[in-house]
Amino acid sequence: MLKNYLWEIFEVAQEERTDGDNLTGDMEIAPNLFVEGIKGNPQHQYKALAEIDVPAAKAKWEALDAAGQAKEYDEVGKIIDRNYKALCTAFAEGNREKFRAIVLFNS
Repeated sequence: MLKNYLWEIFEVAQEERTDGDNLTGDMEIAPNLFVEGIKGNPQHQYKALAEIDVPAAKAKWEALDAAGQAKEYDEVGKIIDRNYKALCTAFAEGNREKFRAIVLFNS
């Protein structure tokens, strides 16, 4: 589920790095920040969330049990770790197709 929102997770990290508060949005915590955003945490409202169906994403997340949620975090973390440079390059280029292809190929 989270891998389908990896572009938005990268956007959340970018927002956190540039919003002027003291929280650094590195990719280690970005998936958690994204989840807090879709859950409606008022401290984690991001522009990137405007691009997705937040109620649907929240429903998908909440349908998972704790083990399923942990598996999602693990899976997306592995995708990021294995492909960080390529994902960053595609993201910096604004190339969603290339980014998505990297995610799909490595899922």
